[in-house]
Formats: sequence, C-alpha cells, structure tokens
Amino acid sequence: MGIKYHNIWYTILTIYGTLMLSYRNRALQTDTPFFCKGCTHISFLQNLFLSQNIIIFATCIVISGKSMYKSTKKAILFLLLLPLLLLSSCRISPKEGKKILLIHSFEEGRGNYAIFNKELITALNKYSIRPEIHTLYLNCELNNDKEERARIYNFIDTIQHINPKIILVNDDQATYSLLACGHPFIKTVPVIFAGVNYPNWSLINKYSNVTGLYDKQDFVKNIEFINTLFGQLKIRIAYDRTALGKISFIEVLRQLRPHKNIEILRPWDKL
Repeated sequence: MGIKYHNIWYTILTIYGTLMLSYRNRALQTDTPFFCKGCTHISFLQNLFLSQNIIIFATCIVISGKSMYKSTKKAILFLLLLPLLLLSSCRISPKEGKKILLIHSFEEGRGNYAIFNKELITALNKYSIRPEIHTLYLNCELNNDKEERARIYNFIDTIQHINPKIILVNDDQATYSLLACGHPFIKTVPVIFAGVNYPNWSLINKYSNVTGLYDKQDFVKNIEFINTLFGQLKIRIAYDRTALGKISFIEVLRQLRPHKNIEILRPWDKL
C-alpha cells in the first residue's frame, strides 16, 4: 500500500514541479506573472518559484529511493500549499496611476484628439505606466487670448491638489496660453509640448522645466512635393486674422520669396 501511495505522490510531485517551472519561465519572459498583474514583489516570486522547484525535485528523488510517505506527507502538502500562502500575503494591488494633465488647443470633438489620447495611453502602458489623465480642451477658436489664459489658470487652480506628475500640452495655442497664464504651479512640474509650429522662444526660455517637439513647417518642400505628384498647380494657403494666423502667413511669404520659380499670388488675386 505504501508503494502505491509512494508512486501516486511521486507522479503528482513530478507534474507539479514541471508546471511550476513552466509558470516561472513564463513570469521571467514577461514584465509581471500572468496571475499577479502589477505585483510589487516580482523578483521575490520568481526566486521563490526557482527555490521551490529545486526543493520539490529533490524531494521526489528522496521519495523515489526510500518509502517515506508517512514522514513526508505533511511536508509535501506544505510545499503544495506554499505558493497560495505566499501569493495571498503578496501585495497584488495595481501600481498607482500616474496623474497627468493634458491640455489640447481645440474642441474635444476633433477626430485626431481621440487618436492622440488612445495612442498616448498605449505608449505609456508599454512602459508599465497606468496613466490617470485629466484633460482640458481649450477650444481656442471660440476664445480670445485673455480668455484662454484665464481658462487654463482656473483649470490648474482647481486640479493642482491631485499633485500631477507632468503636464502635456498640444499645439501652439495651448502651449502659449499655459506658459503665459502665470500660474505658479507650472514651474513645479515637468511640462512637455508637442505639435508646436511657431514656438514663442522668449516665453519658453523663462522655464527651466519645459521641453517639447518643435514641428517646423517647410512650405517649400511641401509645394515641391505637390508639384512632383500633380504637376504645376495653383495652391491656396488659407489663413485667419488671429495672431497665430498672421504669423503663419508671414512665415509662408518669408520661405517662398527666395524661390523665383514659385509665383506668389496676392490674397486678393483670384485663384
């Protein structure tokens, strides 16, 4: 009878040890074990699995050479239950979300903003960051400069208590209004801007905690590319009478004037 139980336990331990080794290998190949997402004791668990596998296989060898079923029964049961005990005591709560302020220049309904927000979360998740994003849509086309700065100031004033770790700002209008609103909290956290075509360098240089992507527009290369695809065309460049619209139009003229092969038609000329 002892031999029968001995063989059963030997089989169970061998299967169990193989499964545990497989689980450990899978844990090592991923950022977190599949059964313990966000666990803060990953290295401890991985070392546990390795040590436990060694103990289990050593026990199997001992049992295979001697009939020690009665004396080792409690030890074997303890080994089988050990992972459950340790997993129950391990902190398995998800990592705390990183609080982020995100400011967009235009209205929420813009299709590219939905894509931007989704890709931002995806990119952060790849680095095991679970973002808690608080978003302001400035809707700059409906507000003047003073109103934009006041909106951002009030937004930061009402949300700074959550202690955000970073401020992300998108496009020229939001970047300028954020840095120009004068809220003291802005200087206490990193600020990253993107999609800025005409950065206000004198304003940006006042902040040591601000960096970002300068998306400089090359109108000449764009026109040459259009000409390559479609041949000679008349290209309408739309602009508005806002401060940024005037800056962009002046930049278009500045880039095109040295190129005599590009004819500039005045705004009042019919295209």
